[in-house]
Amino acid sequence: MKILVLEDDLIQINYFSKLVSHLEFDFVFCLTAIEAIQKIKSETFDAAFLDLAMPEEDGFDVVRSIKNHCPATAIIFVSSSNLEVLRSAVLIAEMLGIKRAKRLQKPISGHQIESILNWVNETADKSIRPQISQKALSLDSINFTHDLVPFYQPIFDSETFDILGVEVLARLKHADLGILVPGQFFEFVEKHNLDATLTKTIVDKCLSDYVKFLEINPSLRISINVSHKELAGKEFLHYISNAVDNIGIKTSQVIIEVTEKEFVVDESKVLENLCRLSIKGFQISMDDYGVGVSTISTLMCGVFNEVKIDMDFVRKSTYDHQYKIALRSMVKFAKELEFRVVCEGIENYREYRNATSCGDVLIQGYLFSKPLDFKATLAILENKKNQSTLNELLFSTPYE
Repeated sequence: MKILVLEDDLIQINYFSKLVSHLEFDFVFCLTAIEAIQKIKSETFDAAFLDLAMPEEDGFDVVRSIKNHCPATAIIFVSSSNLEVLRSAVLIAEMLGIKRAKRLQKPISGHQIESILNWVNETADKSIRPQISQKALSLDSINFTHDLVPFYQPIFDSETFDILGVEVLARLKHADLGILVPGQFFEFVEKHNLDATLTKTIVDKCLSDYVKFLEINPSLRISINVSHKELAGKEFLHYISNAVDNIGIKTSQVIIEVTEKEFVVDESKVLENLCRLSIKGFQISMDDYGVGVSTISTLMCGVFNEVKIDMDFVRKSTYDHQYKIALRSMVKFAKELEFRVVCEGIENYREYRNATSCGDVLIQGYLFSKPLDFKATLAILENKKNQSTLNELLFSTPYE
C-alpha cells in the first residue's frame, strides 16, 4: 500500500517513521498541505494520515483535493485536539463523499497505526464503486425492463439466525459491464425519466420471485424500497395494491421501505399515501433511521411498523462511544414504541455484538449474506432449513 502522511512537525515525523519502520509499505511524508495536494494530483494513495493543525492550508484542504482526485483513499485524521473536533472532521469528510474516514488522537501508538492499516486493506474493495461512463449506458444498448433484475439481501433473527425477510435491491445486467448497482445507473434512469418504470419492473419481478420463496418459507417477509417521488403520488399505491392482489399474497408480509432523509418535500402527501397503504395491510418501514431529517413526531405518526437503523451508527459504534450510546438509545426508543428494529450494514463480529447488545433486533449485512440473485436466494432459503448456528451460516451461504 501507498500511504500519505501530512505532518508539519519534524519530531512527529521522526516518531511516526520509527513506529512504521517495520512495515513494508510505501510512506510518503509531506510537511505542508500544499505539498500533499500536489502529490495527490499526481499519485494514487491507499490511505492518508492528515494532521488538522497546520499553519496555513490544513488537513481539511487536503480532504477536498482527495475528494476531487482520488476519492477511494481512506482518510485518517490525526490531531491532539479534543475528540469532538476529530469527530467533526470525520463527519465533514463523509459529507464530502469520502467513503472511509477515521480519527486518531495524539499521541498515537504503533499498534493503532497497524490496526488502521489493516482496516484500510480489509475495506479497500468495498470503499468505492467503479465509475461507469454514462456513454456506455444508452437505450440502444440496454433493454431496461429486461435487464433490470431484483437481488435479495436476507434479514436474520439475531439469536436463531432464521431468515425472517429479504430486502429487494435493484441491479442492472449489462452485457459488457456486468452487474451494476443503482449508484452506477441512477443518472441513466433520471436522464430518461425511467423512475416509474424501474419501480414497476422491480415490483413485478420481485413479487413473482416472492411467490416461489413462500413455498420454502411461508412466513417470509419482503421489503421493497420506494422513492419519495413515487410515494408522493397515487400511481404507486394503486400499482402495488393491484400487483399483490393479482398474485394473491398477504399485504401484511409486504414491507414498504421509505428512506428517512427523503422526508423533506411533500411530507404530508407521502404520509397520506403511507396511511392508505397501512390501511390496506402493508407494513411500513423507515429506512436509514438516524441520518435523515425527519422528526420523532414523523416516526410516531402511526403508520410505521419497523425502523431500520442506518449502518453508519452500527459501524461507528465499534470505536466511538457516543455512537454506541446513540445506537442503544435509538433501539431502546424504537422497541418501547413497539417497532420492529433492524440493524443493517453489519460487516464484522464487533458490529454484530454491538447491535445485539442493544436488545432484540433483526440483523442484516455482509457478515451474514451479501445481496443474492434469485437462484442463490432460493438456495440459502433451502439451506437455512438445516442451519442452526452462525458458523454454519457463514460457511454455507451460496454467494454469486
